[in-house]
Amino acid sequence: PKERAVVLAFDVEVTPEAKDLAAKEKIPIFSADIIYHLQDKFRAHVEKIKAEKRASLEKHVVFPVCLQILPHCIFRNKSPFIFGVTVVEGVLKIGTPLLALKSLEEQLVIGQVTGIEIEKQQKTEATKGQEVCIRVEQHANSQPLMLGRQFDHKNQLVSAITRESIDALKENYREKLSREDWRLVIKLKRVLVV
Repeated sequence: PKERAVVLAFDVEVTPEAKDLAAKEKIPIFSADIIYHLQDKFRAHVEKIKAEKRASLEKHVVFPVCLQILPHCIFRNKSPFIFGVTVVEGVLKIGTPLLALKSLEEQLVIGQVTGIEIEKQQKTEATKGQEVCIRVEQHANSQPLMLGRQFDHKNQLVSAITRESIDALKENYREKLSREDWRLVIKLKRVLVV
């Protein structure tokens, strides 16, 4: 890929023509007299590219999560839903689309997480074991749902992962997710038949 194109100049002078061509093609030039310094510069460049790619994909990537609704913490039972949950497994992030598991064969699309609050503090994510209050909004063209009618605290909530989101996780977040998170991806893949 074009973003991986670089010139590594070890213990040599880079000519003005090479500098001009690299600038025109938007190819960075790294030069150093010590090979380890050159290696460090290149690694930093690659990590910067990965971080930029992860940041641009973060809104589209669906992280694996499994939630249990806290029955005594239901504050609003229609969209936007506001209720407390325990993060049973995985990582809950803002933007995560949620499904209620009614049975192994039946899932109900609830909506997208638009807010996470821990002790009256807004957060962008919650991890395993945390009890948080979340705000979930249904999609505009969805049939209105009510917590307590179409789904309730007995239904487990999971992230609506897709094949594309799994591929994006593998490509960009492989080292960021724990083994437990990958096991949850496999479990959700089987349950949701992705």
